[in-house]
Amino acid sequence: MNIISLSGEDVRLFSPSNKLIIFDILYVEDIKEKKISFDKLRPIKQIESEVFEWSDGMLLGEYNISDKCKSLNISLKDIKYYTENINVPSNNVFGTDTGVIVIIDWSSINIFLNLFDYDDFIEIITDRNEVKRYIKQISDMIGSSFSIISTQGVDKGNDFIGSGRYYIEHECFL
Repeated sequence: MNIISLSGEDVRLFSPSNKLIIFDILYVEDIKEKKISFDKLRPIKQIESEVFEWSDGMLLGEYNISDKCKSLNISLKDIKYYTENINVPSNNVFGTDTGVIVIIDWSSINIFLNLFDYDDFIEIITDRNEVKRYIKQISDMIGSSFSIISTQGVDKGNDFIGSGRYYIEHECFL
């Protein structure tokens, strides 16, 4: 089971809380700096406005998951580029600056934020084996309730090409 996609692989993750949050890996340090605690009952856009005063409300995405889908496969082809003429709830839209996103279950977000260090990740990003080892250390602590997906860049046959706003189309999302 892949929890990290560096070369276009599908990822698989579990969602015990039936709620996912999606954000750019770069934002981990911003969130940690503000000491924000994620509570499933707090609206994601309220959390976003506390972390990013400059935000247009489309940096952190949130998805409710069908009860029949505790486990999800997500493909790069499921990640779609967002434009204002597309009818998608704003809670589902997320932004990325780096082209590397985290998809994580609400039940694991606070632990993930304590374990993940953006600077450490960037230092090893060019070494796939080191990245996989680093992510495995985190998954050993919190299980498979998160995935990290890296863009493949332009002309690779999918919408997820890097910086921009995106949403995910998936049969399990309500």
